[in-house]
Amino acid sequence: MTASLIIFNQFYENSRKLTICSVYFSEEAQFSIKRIQKMIYKEIIGTLQEFIKIIDELKAQFSHSKMGMDFSYRGLCDSTYKLIPNIYRKTTNEFTNTTNRIFLTSENEILSHFIKEASCYISRIDKDNYLSWLEYAQHFGAPTRLLDFTSNPLVALYFCCKENQETDGVIWVLNEKNYQQFLNHKSEYLKAKKHYNKKQILEDIIQNLKTYDPCIEYPCSYIPYYIDQRMIAQGSRFLIWGSNSKPLESIVQPCNYMEINKNGMRIECSPDVRFLFKITILGNCKREIIKQLDTCGINEKNLFPGIDGVGRYITAYYKMSYDDIVDAFFYK
Repeated sequence: MTASLIIFNQFYENSRKLTICSVYFSEEAQFSIKRIQKMIYKEIIGTLQEFIKIIDELKAQFSHSKMGMDFSYRGLCDSTYKLIPNIYRKTTNEFTNTTNRIFLTSENEILSHFIKEASCYISRIDKDNYLSWLEYAQHFGAPTRLLDFTSNPLVALYFCCKENQETDGVIWVLNEKNYQQFLNHKSEYLKAKKHYNKKQILEDIIQNLKTYDPCIEYPCSYIPYYIDQRMIAQGSRFLIWGSNSKPLESIVQPCNYMEINKNGMRIECSPDVRFLFKITILGNCKREIIKQLDTCGINEKNLFPGIDGVGRYITAYYKMSYDDIVDAFFYK
């Protein structure tokens, strides 16, 4: 039978918990009821150590390298946010109930405008090097087709928890190796090429951006050249979108999600196209996790090297939350 299972969020007596959600079984696999029960992964996680354990289990069952470096992570402070670049995000008009792109101007026009304005500050990049300019534009907040990921799960956890601390957040885990197998299996562009590399794909995507040729449909992941200490500190990685402007989770199928085997057994697939995993973090546990991350050196001053990062860190360090004030008043 076809098996598809979603593990829903659960609230426990201790509200400061994490819960795994959106875990799917392969549509193509056949499971008995007993085997399905073994594959269900439903853990209540309340500490940083338990979060790391989940990441370790994902690596043990899905990594293709000894160091487990073939994973990327993205943390979002609101669980309703999608895996989609800024340039393609949409807003809904409450009065007309219509949805429109936030940026209606063409992507080419936005990037050209950025290049003109930023050229006096960044003189070492050729004006025709669109990929480098795209990375700079993304780095400094202009809307692009790039989406930030990190090689460090704790960095993703920090960005998930640092804002909207009453709202559930989410961390997306991307298996780079399996995602490449998915692309090899699904992309007509890659099927037509006997030999290719990431540099060639990136160049073709940029060329398509200039000519509006939609031959590359799916996003491509890559590690950029680091242009400053901030990218190094955050372990920056990018997904660059092709012609399909939908969120990544809308492009893939349930069989493309990784599922954790409770018995620790590694289940091999060929090709293995399970590459996405979603962890929902309850808003009322974020503040405690931020404190734990600070103990590990994952904080504003280290992720944003420089005096600005130090200033923001000092402000956050001495800013008491409502819960802190109540605790100090009643339990001192």
